[in-house]
Amino acid sequence: MPSKHRQFAAPLAAAVAFLGLCWATPAFAGAWAQEDRGLYVQLSVAGEVAGEQYKETGETFQLLSEDDEGDFRSLGSFLYAEFGVLPSLTMVAATAYRHVELDSVQVRSTARGFGDFQLGARYQFLDEPLVMSAYVGAKSPTGYTPDPPELRSATLGNGVQEYEGRLLVGKSFYPAPVYVSGEVGFRLRGARPTANGDRLDYPPEIPYFLEIGYGPTDWIWLRGVVDGVWGTGDPVAIEGVSLTPLTQRYTKVGPSVIFSFLDNYQLQLNYTYTVLGVNALKSQQVSLGFAVDTTL
Repeated sequence: MPSKHRQFAAPLAAAVAFLGLCWATPAFAGAWAQEDRGLYVQLSVAGEVAGEQYKETGETFQLLSEDDEGDFRSLGSFLYAEFGVLPSLTMVAATAYRHVELDSVQVRSTARGFGDFQLGARYQFLDEPLVMSAYVGAKSPTGYTPDPPELRSATLGNGVQEYEGRLLVGKSFYPAPVYVSGEVGFRLRGARPTANGDRLDYPPEIPYFLEIGYGPTDWIWLRGVVDGVWGTGDPVAIEGVSLTPLTQRYTKVGPSVIFSFLDNYQLQLNYTYTVLGVNALKSQQVSLGFAVDTTL
């Protein structure tokens, strides 16, 4: 990938990692590997709000339930890093500290702390005519309470170990300032006991992602994204709202802009909106990130 386009693979990955960390689903975008000993670190502040939810039928209803109007709010700090250990092999890691709140006339529930920790590797095995990479990674809980006593309660994640693999494909149209990138994967999710002794088995998921980027100048990149998850289990009806259903499906879309300055620094602004879903929040998300991109 020409360096003009390669330098934005990491911030695009960080944006999607933010989407994943919001719901404890690891996601790393961008088929291009970091250069050897290349380091990218991004710190973001992100907020998410929702007043409606998609039920098991895909229809929308108010939060928290039909007879208890409320809303969901989340504010967090997100850390994402990439390091090129070899010319074609990139290590990736991400974590977040969040404050999550469900609020209504009958319920007020909050949770704060570190969410899940993600660690993985991306290997670029093809340069032309397309860039192709393989990603493998894992997500681990960090000690939060995944099984609150009330169903309509805030939590920071589902509390299970997850493993996934992805195939990533990208194409730069250099010298035209345009690229496309997409990916699809398979995520194995574990099981955990509940507070009353039952066992929860989380069905696998199929994550997918598509992005198109355009650079009108050397220091600005614009992009549009589609980010989603397809839960393979049968959706079940949920009384009220659950932030960690066994099976959920959603599709999020939105724009992003990246500002590059002083050679090694970037600012990134992202917005996403959940346009389709099953057992998922109909939410809006906004994040602002600051990044350093250098070589050790």
